[in-house]
Amino acid sequence: MLVIITYNTDTSFDRSYTHMWANGKFIAYDMSNHPNLVCHEAGGHGFANLFDEYIEPGNENEWIPETGGNSKASIDQWWNSSYAGANVDYHATPEEVHWSKFLTTYKDLYEFENLGIYQGAYTWGHGVYRPTVQSLMNNNNLYHDFNTPSREQIFYRIMEYAYGDKSRNTEAFIEYDAKNRATSVSSYGNAATRS
Repeated sequence: MLVIITYNTDTSFDRSYTHMWANGKFIAYDMSNHPNLVCHEAGGHGFANLFDEYIEPGNENEWIPETGGNSKASIDQWWNSSYAGANVDYHATPEEVHWSKFLTTYKDLYEFENLGIYQGAYTWGHGVYRPTVQSLMNNNNLYHDFNTPSREQIFYRIMEYAYGDKSRNTEAFIEYDAKNRATSVSSYGNAATRS
């Protein structure tokens, strides 16, 4: 069940959001009738089970809690049940973070994207990290793409839904992602300038 509800109004005062289940079902509510939010909510949260990479206003100085909603425990629970949240982690080392292979083994392929471990994500300012400074899961801006860990998760979801393949084959993703790397290198330009 993959449902997108777009409100036919430009005057909604509610936020867009997505209700996600670990079994892959989702309902995305686009309250502002804006295509960027459909990509963020339905594509990112709903289809790929990605998490928000932004910091909620008022949480800039707050640390991610150990338990409860949007906590370390919830990151572990989602990751262990369905690899959800591939783009957010509370581990801060290149060897442990969810996207570690792109910081170590495949670093040369993804240098253009300036992948790293950036403080602030999952609505909290401290103790939780995202892979890039900006992305579609950070600010809903279509000028920012899905970052590499997010694209990888989208690829795995497509393989699972289309072919029943749940293998999470990194080499298959990297081969498929070559066209995105070629396009992204030109759109990112000089990584130092972009950062």
